[in-house]
Amino acid sequence: PTSHVTTAGDRLMALVHNQGTNAGRMPVILTPEERQAWLDADLPADEAKGFIKSYPDDDLQAYPVDRSLAAPMQVDFKEKRALEYYAERYGFALAG
Repeated sequence: PTSHVTTAGDRLMALVHNQGTNAGRMPVILTPEERQAWLDADLPADEAKGFIKSYPDDDLQAYPVDRSLAAPMQVDFKEKRALEYYAERYGFALAG
């Protein structure tokens, strides 16, 4: 099982993530420096709690995608658009 740490959504996420039981929430997004500190087993709990905040909405972008991309296990990876989306999102190159 996986778990995600969420926090109150910023202005942009309030527009995008506006339905269901987690409406108004967004995942906690860490900078590379924060991520390194977060993984430190000796990080005091009070300091870790300081990382649980909304990411600045000026640093985020939103654009529409096909709903099938929301469920990776159901994506037909022969579909070039889906491949391009996941390649960009997870930082790998497509051959050819």
